[in-house]
Amino acid sequence: IFDRLPLLYQTLSQYREDVEVSFVALGDANTDRFPLQVTDFRRGIGLEETLKALYGEGGGGGQARESYELLAYSLLYRAQAPEANRPFLILYGDEGFYDQVNPAQVRGLIGDELHEPLDARRLWRAVAEAWNVYHLRKPYHGQQEKQILAQWQDVLGPERVIMLDDEQRAVDLALGLIARSWGHFDDFERNMTARQSEDKVAALAERVRSIR
Repeated sequence: IFDRLPLLYQTLSQYREDVEVSFVALGDANTDRFPLQVTDFRRGIGLEETLKALYGEGGGGGQARESYELLAYSLLYRAQAPEANRPFLILYGDEGFYDQVNPAQVRGLIGDELHEPLDARRLWRAVAEAWNVYHLRKPYHGQQEKQILAQWQDVLGPERVIMLDDEQRAVDLALGLIARSWGHFDDFERNMTARQSEDKVAALAERVRSIR
């Protein structure tokens, strides 16, 4: 995914010159050193710098959860995109989120003061109203997969939780969803065909069209 992220801006900027992108790397605030890394919205060459600044920690504590609730809080109370109308949020991952936002973690990682924990499901439902969210999921290999899937479907809606059958196509799938929303899906297909086989592009296009 990281290797193909530069393609995201290169493609989308052909459809909208003012497009800006923020990259996020998320981990587990209970076990990782850098569990919430959020870059500013940028465009052009600056995106390469912000992408390189992210550190892929690769840790985790085996709880089948990551601190997505901290991302929800950050999006609602810290993210600034005043010119955007319901901007896209593409989430990649395989784990669930913690039920509550931990005030100590918010204080240490974000700098805000909370007097009590916040309900994570309520925050994610608010994010889903303000942002055009798709969660592209790699299946979690364990007994908790059904619980994790149900958790995300509850807050985002079943149609917004998309299982990835090929991780190599993760960025292409996100691009297709955005291009379709912006009315440029035919052009997106042509661009993909110039880089990939017709069979692969046809399968991707069919997948995107099947998503509501």
